[in-house]
Amino acid sequence: KCFVKLDLSQNRLDEDSGAVIAALLADNKVITSLDLSGNELTNDGVKGLVEGLKENKSLTELGLSEVSIGMQGAKQIAAMLKDNTTLAKLALNGNDKIGARGAEEIAAAL
Repeated sequence: KCFVKLDLSQNRLDEDSGAVIAALLADNKVITSLDLSGNELTNDGVKGLVEGLKENKSLTELGLSEVSIGMQGAKQIAAMLKDNTTLAKLALNGNDKIGARGAEEIAAAL
């Protein structure tokens, strides 16, 4: 089994990058770990990203620490988690604007 990790952390990716990465992930069958931590994806970037993750069947680890998301981004992640059954590890630390309600949304989706 092939394990491929793609680390794009701290690369100044912005909200427009989410849709581009989503397109890559939708058909990807190789990448199992993706780290996007420390980028300014924001809620809009995460919205694009999660669309690709709904279809992805290979990614098991996703790093979204400190990507400037809040409650809206948390809701989008929660919706994706209901469809994506392969993601086993999700890092969201440093996104303080998610708040308790956002964390509850994500926990309920697991």
